[in-house]
Formats: sequence, C-alpha cells, structure tokens
Amino acid sequence: QATKNLADRGVRVIDYESGVHTSLEAAVRRNIMGGLGLMQEQISQQNHDELGADGWEISAHTACAPDHEPIQGRQYSDAEYTALNNSLVRRIETLNCGHKAFPIILGVSEPQYTPEELEEMRRQNAEGVTFEGRHYSMYEATQQQRKIERTIRKQKNRILVDESTGDKDK
Repeated sequence: QATKNLADRGVRVIDYESGVHTSLEAAVRRNIMGGLGLMQEQISQQNHDELGADGWEISAHTACAPDHEPIQGRQYSDAEYTALNNSLVRRIETLNCGHKAFPIILGVSEPQYTPEELEEMRRQNAEGVTFEGRHYSMYEATQQQRKIERTIRKQKNRILVDESTGDKDK
C-alpha cells in the first residue's frame, strides 16, 4: 500500500544527496526493514536488561558479507558489543544485515556456534560458486542474484510503460 500510492502518482526513483539512486520499492522496503531492525534492537535491549545479561552474541550465517564475517557467531561484553557495533558502517540488524544480537550472560551462556562451525561457514562462503566462468563467494553470488532481479524488475516496468502508452514497437 505504501508504494502503490506513490507509484500511481509517478514516483519511480528516489535520489539521495549522496548521489545514490534507488527504486521506490527498494527505498520503502529499506525504510520498513530499518525500522523493524531498530524495534528489534530495542526489544533485545529490554530483554537484556530484564534478564540481567552482561553481554551479547551475534548470530552467524553462511553467505555473510565481508564486513560482518569476522565478528559473527561470537560473544561480546556489553562494552565490547557497543564499541564494535558503533564502529561498523552497517550496524548489526540494519541495512540488509541478516544478523541478530542476543543478550547473554558471560561465562554462563554457551556460544551457539563452535569455532569449527564458524570456520565451515567461512569456508563455504569462500568456496562459493562459478557462474559463466567467474568465481563468486556465496555472498557475492547473492549480490549478483539481486542485481539480476533488479534488472528484471526494471525491464518489467519498461514493458508496463510501453504497454500503457500503446507503443507496440518497444
């Protein structure tokens, strides 16, 4: 519904001061997901405080972005986590980050992942895939897939415009 009204009025691209151009759908999705991430962060902080936790564990997943791979799946004290998260360009749970931070009690809460499991995730990411003669890490492959999906959406929009204007040649 949020994008329908804007799309009906002809807004298709959002131009940011940084020079980045984003489709309307992507800008709205990013805004909604960012808001949900901030809400989840506040809920986690409340749970942390109510449980008397003194640390955080960052979840882990394969196909991790390079900026988060070294820090995923590890436990941090409150001070370490705050300093780490504030130092990141993409904070945990923001800007398409797939990680979550869970409150823990240091020395009591067992890590969810062993060092061997984290290394296996890193290895699988690096092993990646080869597509059309080019090697991609698993993360790079997901980014390439998203690029292809954006191109398809852009082409579909062109077709819709051409159909609505009656331009049969295009």
